[in-house]
Amino acid sequence: MRAHLYVSLASVFLVAGYLASPAVALWSLVSAMNSGDVAALRRGVDWASVRAGMKQDVSDGIIAAFGGPSSATQLAANVLPPFGASFVSSIAGNAIDHDVTAENVVHMAQQLGRGDQSDPLVTRIAHAGFNSLTDFTIALRGDDADDGMLKLHLSLQGGHWVLDRAWIPQDMVEWVSQRT
Repeated sequence: MRAHLYVSLASVFLVAGYLASPAVALWSLVSAMNSGDVAALRRGVDWASVRAGMKQDVSDGIIAAFGGPSSATQLAANVLPPFGASFVSSIAGNAIDHDVTAENVVHMAQQLGRGDQSDPLVTRIAHAGFNSLTDFTIALRGDDADDGMLKLHLSLQGGHWVLDRAWIPQDMVEWVSQRT
């Protein structure tokens, strides 16, 4: 009977630890940004995947701003975007490859400072949840009602959670496309 109780308690603690682990991973990433720990940020983010996703978001936004189809529609219709839109998308992609790095994220976090400590990150969570046992998504509200949501995806890789996708809010994509 006593062994059954220990096994039950151990199971409860394992499940609770697993359920909390994505939040701990996100907290670790925020702490790494705030403390300037570039190595921890490199370990916690799949930078190639994040950059690829950001390039897709920007490309879709720019193509849509030029009146072209989104990439999904474009593939189905087998239509190329106008040359200008693809050229601007290429420039934006090169900028993302160059600028979206652990070092630049740490530098940006240091430039912005700690922000308003009275508004913790937890109050900005609009949605968080598991998509499967190895996928977790969280959506964060912006500073004001007009800001879009930053959506982050973490996947369980090698026994720890890694940020592998960050969707750029549409209002930010529109802002970039208006200035290109």
